[in-house]
Amino acid sequence: MPVQFQIRQIEVLAGQRSILHGINWQDFEQILEKLGEKRASRIGYWNGKQEVRMTLLEHEVDKRTD
Repeated sequence: MPVQFQIRQIEVLAGQRSILHGINWQDFEQILEKLGEKRASRIGYWNGKQEVRMTLLEHEVDKRTD
């Protein structure tokens, strides 16, 4: 069954961060599995909250070769 949450569970913070409130460990593991290993975000879990941080563009490595 897919993980579902309500809009009121989402908190958008400054600096390309967001927090999902009321997430249990099983939901967290399922979200990680769906996103896979090759993602541009860092994801953490603590005490029912899942934090998602997107890397800033100035920290990205240029993946293009000329």
